[in-house]
Amino acid sequence: MKITHFKKGAFTKALFSAVAIGALASGTAHAVGTSADTLVSNTFTLNFEVNSASQPVITNDGLGGNDDPTRFRVDRLIDLNVLAGAETNVAPGEADAVLTYTLTNTGNDTQSFLLTLEDVGGDDFDATGLEIWFDDGTGTFVQYNAGTNVVPVLAADANTTIEVRGDIPAFGAPVVDGADDDVILVAQAADDTTFAAVVADSDGNDILATENVFNDAAGDGASDGSQDGYHSDTTNYNVVEAQVDGSKTVTVVNEGTSRGAPACTMAAPIVAGAYALPGACVEYVITVNNNDVDREATAVAIADNLPDNLTFVDAVFAGFGGGATETEPAGGTVCDGTAATCAVSVTGGTLAQAPNATTPTTGTITIRATID
Repeated sequence: MKITHFKKGAFTKALFSAVAIGALASGTAHAVGTSADTLVSNTFTLNFEVNSASQPVITNDGLGGNDDPTRFRVDRLIDLNVLAGAETNVAPGEADAVLTYTLTNTGNDTQSFLLTLEDVGGDDFDATGLEIWFDDGTGTFVQYNAGTNVVPVLAADANTTIEVRGDIPAFGAPVVDGADDDVILVAQAADDTTFAAVVADSDGNDILATENVFNDAAGDGASDGSQDGYHSDTTNYNVVEAQVDGSKTVTVVNEGTSRGAPACTMAAPIVAGAYALPGACVEYVITVNNNDVDREATAVAIADNLPDNLTFVDAVFAGFGGGATETEPAGGTVCDGTAATCAVSVTGGTLAQAPNATTPTTGTITIRATID
């Protein structure tokens, strides 16, 4: 709609069309354009002569009783974008597994946003206890709660990270290796003061009013169409079974001091082909590998009760982080196969994610004992 103001005078449309107009005044510009509610004013001046005599200037500058300038207000462009992050690999039984999304206000005014989730049917399984959290602008995540107006409020061009946190059911069909759970985050534009969903103008443009105009694209949500104040996107939990393995080996280090071998210590070299005779030194090695390049293995616990017919000498622990507690009996303890005598253990250990697909992160327990 166009409104033109001018002081009434005896001139033709042809004369008026030849007049230069003044500069347009605008508000602060954003990547999405001029801010909503900006008042844009425009004036013109008309000079002319009649019979070579200059006549009064015609203008709409609002001075001297002349008409007001032509004005309009920039309407509110309601636009938003939800962009899902990459899928999240999870383990069966994992708690508070996180999906990430980025919500951007691509409109030209500050908006709040209402958030909902669609847990897609037809995928392999459903995570439970889904919660929505968002970055409050300081790097701190707060839990979304529309009922108490704990919702994202974003200036034009601003964005925030959204986290969806959920619990993965325990292992067993359908929660098996490679199973997916697709989750759609749906955002709806809302008023940044009342936090009520925005309603688009539907009765035509009022040139001096700031009206709501939707410009969003269609998203993934079942009811998310274009230019409706919503946008949505999908990412998923992907079940990856634990990639941790363990093994235990035994080697005869030497045949014992009665056969001329050195004492059974951790420093004694392994003699190839040595026999497992009474008095011989034997070595057990327990190895645990984390082959997962994305996730660490936590709460690693290993228990080994040395059998009878052995006398414990020493144990060396390597590779277990996270403040692991490592226990072993006193050197010279005669073992009987129970935890009361010769228990060697790790609790509360951590194995970091593997550095690459072919190199695991490894923890070991090396135990030496003599054969009774």
